[in-house]
Amino acid sequence: MSFTLTLNSSNVVGANNNTYQYQFISGGFHAKDMELAVGALTMPYAWYNVTQAYNNNTILIGFPSATGTYVLSIVLPDGFYLVSDINQYIELQCYNLGLYLINSCKRITNLFFPSFQ
Repeated sequence: MSFTLTLNSSNVVGANNNTYQYQFISGGFHAKDMELAVGALTMPYAWYNVTQAYNNNTILIGFPSATGTYVLSIVLPDGFYLVSDINQYIELQCYNLGLYLINSCKRITNLFFPSFQ
């Protein structure tokens, strides 16, 4: 005899999305002389890799100037980021502050010096 229990987002309890609770229809389930096995598991990679809680959401970039060094502090909102996402966010912040060069040799493009690889 087998029973199927499905746990999904409707079973999440708590604020951190890491605890699940299953409510049986009759309020309980007696599992005497039985074995339990996981038949299938799907766990998408959907947690944040950049958060204030990890203390990894602030980027400091120094720009040399005639009077010293200008330090740009960029704070990424908590989220899941690819390296390309971080680069785009840095470029947007630099663009908004005018911290880029214009390359007009072949075609007009903006040049941003900071980037992650």
